[in-house]
Amino acid sequence: LLLLEWQVVVVSADAELRFAACELLLLLLHPFEWAQAYLPTLPDGPLLMLLHAPFPFLVGLQPHQTAQLPRPTPARLAVLRLDSGELEGPHESLPELPRRDWAPLLAALEAAQARMQ
Repeated sequence: LLLLEWQVVVVSADAELRFAACELLLLLLHPFEWAQAYLPTLPDGPLLMLLHAPFPFLVGLQPHQTAQLPRPTPARLAVLRLDSGELEGPHESLPELPRRDWAPLLAALEAAQARMQ
């Protein structure tokens, strides 16, 4: 979702877990870098209006702050609830990888798996 520059919200009551999850998501982008809004802990107050922004972001929220999420939920917004292990959204379909791109990848993965057995 981050590679598609969609909006991602990470929710947890545990601030350290929330921060670690946000950092892990950024690390998974390697070799790319996230150049959009990134707030692993969004404080209460006026900054919560960021959740209504039209641009991509990666934001960490406390559970009580989810009441500030836009309703209806935007099609390109995903909410990862770490405490319950739930992923809500996105409500827009993910684009499919063209066969010319996934076929060689699948072949390489199958070859690597065969070597490991």
